[in-house]
Amino acid sequence: MKVNLAFDIGKTNKKCILFDKSSKVLHRISTRFAENKDEDGFPCDDLQAIVNWIDKSIHQFLQDKRYKVNSINFSTYGASFVHIDKNGKVLTPLYNYLKPYPPKILKAFYKKHGQAKDIARATASPPEGMLNSGLQLFWIKKTKPKLFKKIKWSLHFPQYLSFLYTRKACSEYTSIGCHTGLWDYQKQDYHQWVYDEKINRILAPVRQTNSFIKIRFHDYAKKIKVGAGIHDSSAAILPYFQKTKKHFILLSTGTWNVLLNPFNQKNLKKSDLENGYLNYMRLDGHPVRASRLLMGKEHEWQVKKIAKHFNVKKHFSKHIRFDKTVIKKLSIPFKARFSFKYIENLNYNLKKTEFEKFNSATEAYYQLVLELAMIQAKRIRLLSEKQSIRKVYIEGGFVQNKIFLKVLKKELPNFKIKISKHGSAPALGTALLINSKKQNAAFI
Repeated sequence: MKVNLAFDIGKTNKKCILFDKSSKVLHRISTRFAENKDEDGFPCDDLQAIVNWIDKSIHQFLQDKRYKVNSINFSTYGASFVHIDKNGKVLTPLYNYLKPYPPKILKAFYKKHGQAKDIARATASPPEGMLNSGLQLFWIKKTKPKLFKKIKWSLHFPQYLSFLYTRKACSEYTSIGCHTGLWDYQKQDYHQWVYDEKINRILAPVRQTNSFIKIRFHDYAKKIKVGAGIHDSSAAILPYFQKTKKHFILLSTGTWNVLLNPFNQKNLKKSDLENGYLNYMRLDGHPVRASRLLMGKEHEWQVKKIAKHFNVKKHFSKHIRFDKTVIKKLSIPFKARFSFKYIENLNYNLKKTEFEKFNSATEAYYQLVLELAMIQAKRIRLLSEKQSIRKVYIEGGFVQNKIFLKVLKKELPNFKIKISKHGSAPALGTALLINSKKQNAAFI
């Protein structure tokens, strides 16, 4: 049987999914890895463990006589570079995009290259330190000059995974354009600061996202297509173009909840940045309007706080069943009770969470999800209002949370909410990318 193998490397969950030629899931592996620490003691993904697992998974399916592997491709989270020398050796840890950016270096960057708001608008990247992965390159250049000189290529994470098998270094638009601070959307080229710092010299040539290279794996009889890799949120959009010709918004959920409107291709205005918008990039280099919240991270952090306060097991929330009477009790009248760490608060005056208002951990959890869903609903309304889009697809981890979905539907009565059954839209989009001419044409 001819199959396509896709890796979806999220910040929390790492997935390997095997699809048949009709995109049916034949096999799924999901795993997590303990984090390493970088030289400053800040947590970061264990790159070598991820690479070893990918390699092991590939060879598992190559050796399975039931399957004939036709293609392999990769999607990963953004804002992450892998820096390699001329021999392909990795030179640094896979720095965490949540790592604090040194204020002194940040001040020096903007003093030299222009005001933060101007660069943010041109690059469609709100100023967020390490989350602007281009600034990671500036940071390395200024703080580790000897190491910087050893860098042959700084590869976006998906393209590094592709490089491991093709040995061809490349960049591609969806990774370049995801809040990196690198790309000037008006010029359709790298921003001038990239050239001024000569950072363009370590950015690999741009390749089409839907391109692939055929390679032979050891003694495997047939050459296999290996894709260039793609940013996970951009990959998640692709399957939905097969579903509908009508305009839609995608809410891709996980560590980040990313809202994408692929039908808004306008450059950002100052007011858009102030409202929390940014642009991602399509396969062809054109913008995609986006809005994102670190909601999965927030949810995880708050659940731990609830468990500690009420002295219950840390996984207590997984056993909570939906009860509309609890939602009704908390909603009439509604009052914000949570103080958030990673996302905006419904009540900006709230300094700390009012745990004393809840009778149990379960009630506190309902309130948490109620507030998260209300914040998400507000973002959806804002992203859709000018174009009057009323169809929303939701995929990823939060589709398993019935409380979140019920509240979201209640908050958006005029919207048609569709729940993804793919299990991993980024993985499916990654596989479709190099195996469907119709799919590529629809997106471009």
